[in-house]
Amino acid sequence: MSRVAIVGGGLSGLAAAYALSRRAAEPWRASGAAPDVVLIERAARFGGKIHTARRDGLIIERGPDSFLARKPAIRALIHALGLTDMLAAVGPEGRGSYIWHAGRLHAIPEGLSAGIPTRLRPLFATSLLTPRGKLRAALDLVISRGPEGDESLGAFLERRFGHEVRRRIAEPLLAGIYAGDVDRLSLMATFPQFKNLERAHRSLLLAMFRARRAHPAASTSPRYGASAPDPKTHLPFAGGAEALPPWPEAVRGSTFLSLKGGLADLVEALEKALEEGGTQLVRGVGVQSVRRDGEVYRLILDDGATIDADALILAVPPTEARRLFGAGGAPFDALAASTAYASVANVALWFDERVMHRLPPGSGFVVARGEGRRIAACTWTTRKWPHTTPPGQALFRLYIGGAGDDTAERLDDESLIALARAELQATLGIAEAPVGALPTRWLGAMPQYAVGHLDRLKALRKALAETLPGVFVAGSAYDGVGLPDVAESGRRAAEAVQRYMESVKGDRR
Repeated sequence: MSRVAIVGGGLSGLAAAYALSRRAAEPWRASGAAPDVVLIERAARFGGKIHTARRDGLIIERGPDSFLARKPAIRALIHALGLTDMLAAVGPEGRGSYIWHAGRLHAIPEGLSAGIPTRLRPLFATSLLTPRGKLRAALDLVISRGPEGDESLGAFLERRFGHEVRRRIAEPLLAGIYAGDVDRLSLMATFPQFKNLERAHRSLLLAMFRARRAHPAASTSPRYGASAPDPKTHLPFAGGAEALPPWPEAVRGSTFLSLKGGLADLVEALEKALEEGGTQLVRGVGVQSVRRDGEVYRLILDDGATIDADALILAVPPTEARRLFGAGGAPFDALAASTAYASVANVALWFDERVMHRLPPGSGFVVARGEGRRIAACTWTTRKWPHTTPPGQALFRLYIGGAGDDTAERLDDESLIALARAELQATLGIAEAPVGALPTRWLGAMPQYAVGHLDRLKALRKALAETLPGVFVAGSAYDGVGLPDVAESGRRAAEAVQRYMESVKGDRR
């Protein structure tokens, strides 16, 4: 019997293992070629950046707190795992948010889609822009297309909408996703839809106007068009035969979704499904090295054990993949050298619920660059996710660090909490001592896709096919940092394994 080894037990590794286990019931059953699957994670727990703490009746996400509802991979995974009834939408009091600029909160203009304006009237009404900045943004309607090929996200935003929209609106909203510097982030690796819209329509504003006319009853996004569900879409995690159902009515219309028990419920459901399906789960032991032995890859673990595999999915960063193969890891060099990693931290603070009465409507704010603040954003979690907070308490999360900021690396827990409290007082006037606090660091955790990332990634996969056949990569280091993108990356790696093993079987015949 053949075996697939997956190194890295974050969401991409879990999703890859799950896709292989589901596929084993259909495409490979008849031939008897269904592989054994072993998933190896160095840490004591699976889930990677998905990390939910349950404390004092609170549900505190120490990593991401939600996922984009419109992306089909996560919808399919939630449905296939039977978690649909556990979905949580943004609370009714959590709709709307702000940008901190010039020492105060400004409401984010209506009609933004991924940080890009889609309507002129809210843009002209916002207090975030000067009259000159508003006129410059409107020039998107008439300026010509830009150059072909990749460019930085910042250069694209500046070229289309001008300096003020870029610095005061788009940059704080978009850079926060990657904790990155938009002047270095690759447009094609982060928001390729912007470039595609420019190619197709010349003006992004025109593209949005046309999308609204074509789908007047549906909200639109630059990447996916109408948000209405497509009944022809197939479940990526169910063998490709079932139609993808829409979200339940109770959560439909929410841009972001979470789970009532915390996102760790997704990890726990995946673990349970994998264990029941016979996947071997190895925790708390890392892979020391990998060497090719004929047609088999031999993994040497930190405890001296060995695992032989016919195919290998590396759900780890390229620097780690390079280390595992030693001299044979040269295909990873270019991507490893070009991809920097930012360190971030978040601090959860909870108070008596009376502090909420001082806040304006909405769920929090992001901070424009150059404002002198030491936080990047603040979420009023109790408003955004009411299921996280028991009556009588108010939960906040403050975000610190990012590209070019080493605060998360320098400060100890006590100092991070003190910083978060000082920023909460300076921005929202909350000076009371919190009931509790929980800081979390993610050091070197946020990949920064440099311009040309997709070309280097394509070259890596080509080189692996030629020099290390049967080795595939997945995860946030390669294909996107959002939970749906990470899950989809794992699923696609599983499909690539299936194709590879079928081709090897065909060659041996």
